Amino acid sequence: MLNHFDRSALLVLQYEQCRLDSRAQLRRTLDFIGLDDFEPPAPRCCSTERTVTPAARRYQPEARVRDAFMDTLLGRSPHACLADFPEIDESLWPLLRVA
Repeated sequence: MLNHFDRSALLVLQYEQCRLDSRAQLRRTLDFIGLDDFEPPAPRCCSTERTVTPAARRYQPEARVRDAFMDTLLGRSPHACLADFPEIDESLWPLLRVA
């Protein structure tokens, strides 16, 4: 992305941060696109429980997509790649922790 866009044109959101503090991440998004903050409407459904998708049904990228992604990372550690995005909280990705 950084080869094609200026860093200031990118808003990077981390799924785990959105789950932990969705309100703050919404505020960041609204600020980034120049909209005033607002309180989103309450969900219409009766239950706040979410259905968890079994791992077997989760999105699995095609081999060519996965390979292209890995080719992009070759030669750089995940930590080096994330240095471009300081808003990412690596502690929320335990698989990246160095033993």
